[in-house]
Amino acid sequence: MTTITIDGFNLNAEQVVSVARATNGAYAKVALADSSRAALKQSRDFIESTWMHDEAPMMYSFNTGVGLLKDTRIRVEHIELFQTQLIKAHSAGIGEPFSEEVSRATMLLRANAFASNYSAPRVEVVDRLLAFINAGIHPIMPQKGSVGASGDLAPLAYLAAAIVGFNEAEVMYQGKRMSAPEAIAQAGIGPVQFDLKAKDASALINGCTASLAVAVLAAHDSRNLLTDACLSLGLFDEFAGDGKPHPVHAGQRRQHSVQGQQRRPRLQLDLVRAQGGHRGRQHAIHRRRGNAAGGAGAEHDGRAVEGLRAGRGDAGGV
Repeated sequence: MTTITIDGFNLNAEQVVSVARATNGAYAKVALADSSRAALKQSRDFIESTWMHDEAPMMYSFNTGVGLLKDTRIRVEHIELFQTQLIKAHSAGIGEPFSEEVSRATMLLRANAFASNYSAPRVEVVDRLLAFINAGIHPIMPQKGSVGASGDLAPLAYLAAAIVGFNEAEVMYQGKRMSAPEAIAQAGIGPVQFDLKAKDASALINGCTASLAVAVLAAHDSRNLLTDACLSLGLFDEFAGDGKPHPVHAGQRRQHSVQGQQRRPRLQLDLVRAQGGHRGRQHAIHRRRGNAAGGAGAEHDGRAVEGLRAGRGDAGGV
């Protein structure tokens, strides 16, 4: 089984998809790089030794409130309670939940962001996220409630609530919807209740990670659809005619003027050949540009349409 090691810098889209979606019934596993683990611990040790007292400089969302309470100090004795309240305050989403694959991708991308050591949560938070991924526990996150601006606060708050083990949080586990504590207990991945320390909650909910997860999976699917469309168009162009060669010389490409620059689009059949599944003739898709009055182009287009209606393969470029 494939194991992907994250360090915050080298994760690519294909790896995200392999974790989000099962291949032959199995998901890729995820582990934290030793270098990231050491860096996270070093940063956290500095925070604990330098900032965990009531005379420390005020740092937004670390020892202060958020929003209108940004100038209100949170005393050290109340920081853990503040983490819990921060998650509950932002769990205000509605609508249908994201799919399980989006939930998995979101957890992976959040853990990868932490692995870069710019957010300074405890390493235990990263381990908890990876434990959820590897055990197949998928937090339920409502789709509506975030605009993906300063952060996907609402959906990530639901993710954080599941990670922490709130009784109200729900997850999908082994095809069943259940409470987060029940799934954690069944999976045996550690204590059901996961205590949050300073910075943990704000790190979990701040970021456009749910939006990024959706975007990565959508981009992957779009590339596949584009490839399929190009293959289909290339095969149609090859076989839809009567076997006669296309009148445009093979390899010829039409040119487009874009702000004074000439660009040459990739031919559909170039992609067919690149896929290794077609050995037929390579044809170009060609459109003749009309003269200044536009008459020549219109006349050419008319001949092309007539030729297609008549079923001829040599009616001209489309």
